[in-house]
Amino acid sequence: MSSTAVETVPVTVEVAPALAAKLADPAVAESLTSLLTHADLVAILLEGADGLLRRTDEIGGSLAAGLTELKATDLTGLGGGIDVPALLAAAKTFASQAPELIGVLTPAMTEQVALVGRGLEAGAAAYASDPVPVTGLLSLTRLFKDPDILRAISYASTVAKAIGRELGK
Repeated sequence: MSSTAVETVPVTVEVAPALAAKLADPAVAESLTSLLTHADLVAILLEGADGLLRRTDEIGGSLAAGLTELKATDLTGLGGGIDVPALLAAAKTFASQAPELIGVLTPAMTEQVALVGRGLEAGAAAYASDPVPVTGLLSLTRLFKDPDILRAISYASTVAKAIGRELGK
C-alpha cells in the first residue's frame, strides 16, 4: 500500500467507546448508512476502477495506435472531410484533462476502493458459507471484541466523517 493509505488505529476493546461516540454523531451515522446502503455500487465501482487502472498501459497503447492509424487515413470522402489535426488536438486536450474529469481514478482512491471491494467480496463469500451470528443486542455487543470488526468500524467511521465534511461543503 502507498503512504496515502488510511492510518490504522490500534485495535483494543478500549476503542469501542470512541467508536460508539463517532457513531453517535448524526453526520457520521448518516454517511455510514449511505455508504453501506450503496455497498454493491461501491463494489462495482471498485472493480471497474481497478480493472481500468490495471489496463491503463494497454488502453493507452490502443489509443496511440488508433490515433496513428487515424492520421494515415484519408477521411475526405466522408461528406466534406474531417480536420484530422484539429480532431487529434481535441483528443490530446481531452486526454490531458481526463484525470481531472475523472477524479475518482487517483491511485490512492483506487487503492482504497479496491480494498473495500476485496473486503466486500470476501465478506459475501464468508456470509454464504459461515455468516457471523447476530441473534440480539448481546451478541452484537460481543462483536466489539473482534479486532477485525473494530478496525472496519473505525475505517468506515473515519470515511463516513470525511464524506460528511464533503457533503457539508
